[in-house]
Amino acid sequence: MNYNKSINNKNSKMKQKLLKISKLTSSNFGEPLDYFLNFILKINSLKGSVIIDFSDCQNVSPLIIGGIVCVVNAKKEEGVKIEYILPINNYFNNIYFPNGLDYNIEEFEKILKPFQYSSFIPLIKFPVSISENNKLEKLISEINIILKMQLKLKGDYLKVVQYLITEFIQNIIEHSDSKFGILISRYYAQNNYIDLCFADSGKGFLKSYLDTEKYHPKNDEEALNYAVFGKSTKDIPESRGF
Repeated sequence: MNYNKSINNKNSKMKQKLLKISKLTSSNFGEPLDYFLNFILKINSLKGSVIIDFSDCQNVSPLIIGGIVCVVNAKKEEGVKIEYILPINNYFNNIYFPNGLDYNIEEFEKILKPFQYSSFIPLIKFPVSISENNKLEKLISEINIILKMQLKLKGDYLKVVQYLITEFIQNIIEHSDSKFGILISRYYAQNNYIDLCFADSGKGFLKSYLDTEKYHPKNDEEALNYAVFGKSTKDIPESRGF
């Protein structure tokens, strides 16, 4: 009996595939994006349960963090078992990885406020139902206050950032068909650069366009080009982008 159990445990471990996340120190947008796209290809090629190993990483680009969280949630909904190996440091704890800071908890505002004096915004998880009861406006306002303090923005620069924050969050709520959206950011003061990630595990650009029956992109790349060049899925006279 014990012998059989030992064999089963061994076979179970053999089926687990390890995905090791490399240490990326570049704040250049292209490198983390390329790395994340390759991560998607790798995890989609694996069968059975997966272990994602961050043990070599002291910190990771928000783009990679946000992307991985959404991909993992989508995989878990498909029944794939995924575990994490995390380094022993405070960064991953401070950003509330991997579950995110839940917007619905009573202490949300109190927990979030000190990040005004930090260089990052933690992983925030918000439901698409947030548009109800003025919760959407409240979340946008809180994020804008933090970014204003972190980046020392004012005037037209502040207005542009506030507009983008609103657009990104509303797009997730209105178009994604996802249960929730996430956001996370980090400001690299030395380079005067911010890595701001909004993500969801919804239907994506391609299906969103096809669902409108207004546009008929052939693949994800073409759908992304539609979004970049202002072809809107919204039923409005002007075309403001996806």
